[in-house]
Formats: sequence, C-alpha cells, structure tokens
Amino acid sequence: MEKYDEFLLKRTCIKEGRKKEYDDYVEAKKAALKNIERYKKSYESGLKKLKETKFPPESSAYIDIKENMLRAKYALDRELSEKDFLRPNRSQDIKERIEQGKTFAKKLRALLPIDISLRFHATSIANTEKILKSRMISSSAYRYGGYHASTDSETEISVTNLASLERSIAFHADLYAYQKCLPAGCVFILRTKNKEDAALQFVGIITTQENITRVKKWMREYGYNEDFLYTYATFLEIVRETMLEAEFAEIEKELNKTLEHEIDPHYEPEGIDDMLDKIEENIICDTIVQMNIQNRR
Repeated sequence: MEKYDEFLLKRTCIKEGRKKEYDDYVEAKKAALKNIERYKKSYESGLKKLKETKFPPESSAYIDIKENMLRAKYALDRELSEKDFLRPNRSQDIKERIEQGKTFAKKLRALLPIDISLRFHATSIANTEKILKSRMISSSAYRYGGYHASTDSETEISVTNLASLERSIAFHADLYAYQKCLPAGCVFILRTKNKEDAALQFVGIITTQENITRVKKWMREYGYNEDFLYTYATFLEIVRETMLEAEFAEIEKELNKTLEHEIDPHYEPEGIDDMLDKIEENIICDTIVQMNIQNRR
C-alpha cells in the first residue's frame, strides 16, 4: 500500500474511532514482513543446500533437505499472499464471523437431509482467488512437489460433508484470522455427481459480508455467475426457502394423487421422507451447477 493510501487509512480509522484496530493492523503488517524475510532466507538456504548436496535423491538425507526447503517455500508463499489482504478489523465483521463459526453448520443440518450430496471445501481468501482462476482445487502436495501441509496426497483434496462441516469451517475458513487482521476465507459448495464418480461439481461460494464485493469481482473476471455467491446468512435463507417450496410442491402433488385414487382402497400416499429422497438431487444444486472441479482421487 502506498504511503498516501496508508495515511488515508489511518485517518479514516481514527475518524471512525478505530485507532486500536489500526494499531493492531500496523503490528500485524510488521509481523508479516518479518516472517516473509525469515521464510525467504530459510527457503533460499534450503534451495542452495539442495543444489549443492552430494546425497542421492532417494536418500533420507536428500529427502529431509528437500522437505525443509519446500516447507519454507510453502510458508513464504502463504505469508506473501496474506500480506496483500491485511487490513484493520471491524467489530461487526468479527461478530459475524464468531456467530457463523458457532451456528452455521448446526442451522444448515437442521434444514437439509444429513446424507445430501453437497460437499464443502473451506479455504483462505487468497486461495479462493487461486481456485477460481485455475478452476481447480488442489492439495499442497500437488502444488509443492510432494510437501504435505495437510493429510492429502498429491491426488486428493479435502472436502467435508454436512455431518462434519464445523471442523472444516473452524480449521480452514479463516473465521478467526481477524487475530492477524485478515479477512475470513470462503467455503466452496460442491456436489458429488453420483456414488461411482469421484468428480465434484461447483455449486457456489459462501463467505462473509466483507468479502462479497471482492469475490464477486473475481467471479466476473474468471467467468462465473456471481449470483452463486452467498453470505452465510443468505445461503441459509435460500436453503430454507427452497426446502419449503419443494416440500409444499410435493405435498400438494401427493394430495392431488390421493384425490385421484380415492376409490382405490390399496393406495398409500408417500411419506415426507420419500418425498425428500426424490427431491434431494434438485435442492439448490441442479439449478446452479456451473463448473466441474475434479477430485483427482
């Protein structure tokens, strides 16, 4: 950020009564620059060692040197990408993030069948742009020559289902990254085509209100329909409305069928569980699928 822009940012924060938030941002920026310098030195040192080592590539000593170098490269890239998103916090944003971290998954499970075909991939705001641009979700092992920042192998990506959504949001959606003066991340909504096919289809993105303008810009730039971007609250509302509409439509359909079969003593209308099974594949997903994301498993 240019000096003049920094001056305007500081003046705006002070005017809004957010001097502490601005001071925290300045400290976070200093810490980020310090980490960048440290990881850069570590990466360059590791790269030099790797080039100069006499150990064969299959040896444990060579693998250790390479692992340390890639670890530093991963940390350096993360710090560099995060630096561009540093900004002073806002209390309303923090409040929204804490609330959604506590309640979103529970509320969503109360609305949808637990075995619905939706899957979720939570990631940082910086990685969100990279995914949209590349049209691919990939593991750290795939991006960093075998270095594992998670348990995923080079041919896997981490997704979670509705039952364990809290964990994905808590660990990967950066809802608590305000402690480093960073925006929240995003949750990619995906769906499985069928039980036999490992491919995942893109459904939409969930994020906080702060990120809406930024992520919409990326979606337009990389050829996505920006209507499929939601805040946590709007996604819950859309699911709620869709489920109600689907339920009422199916109930009305069954009532009409009941009237048609009034004279048939053996006719039994379908229960609500059967209705949900039938309409599950049409809930949200089919109307907004835009992109295939391959789970290279």
